[in-house]
Amino acid sequence: MDNEQQAQKLYQSNVSLLDIQYNQKFNQLAHSDALGALMALGIKRSKLGDIVVYDGGFQVVVDSSLSDYFLQNVDKIGRAGVKVKKISFEEAKVNVPNKRAVSGTVKSVRLDSIIALCFSLSRSESQKLIESELVKVNHGVVNRTDYVIKIGDLISVRGHGRFVVEEILGVTKKDRIRVVLSVMTR
Repeated sequence: MDNEQQAQKLYQSNVSLLDIQYNQKFNQLAHSDALGALMALGIKRSKLGDIVVYDGGFQVVVDSSLSDYFLQNVDKIGRAGVKVKKISFEEAKVNVPNKRAVSGTVKSVRLDSIIALCFSLSRSESQKLIESELVKVNHGVVNRTDYVIKIGDLISVRGHGRFVVEEILGVTKKDRIRVVLSVMTR
């Protein structure tokens, strides 16, 4: 088992995937409805990961220590009765958002540099976001500005958006690294 597989296994042991279904014939729920219902249980936002909305339900990544609590306590979202069950990550639904490409050069493939490029921020602004625990890499909070990203990493910055590192193309003549990112838009 290589390091990436070990990291994925460790990640999946720390989080669970919950599937929440409701009858959409009588109700229409949005991302904010699910987030509000889960936060109303007194849970910190940092214990919740991505919420994927699909017709008739949601899939939510949660801290594993809280999955049983959610299974026992979530029976309604808004006025809709819901059924909650724990599912495997192989059953995860994938949101297919609209994407726009962003490319440019960075001094290094550190998290703060990549965020600065993607959202046209200064590195110090992106460092403050990371240190404030507003940044997730592959659904897990990262608070180290020197975290080295890889191709395929999903980076989410609260208040700014999400993007995937598509390509790391190599070094330019000026010793900078060319990267291509896919920014998710709504």
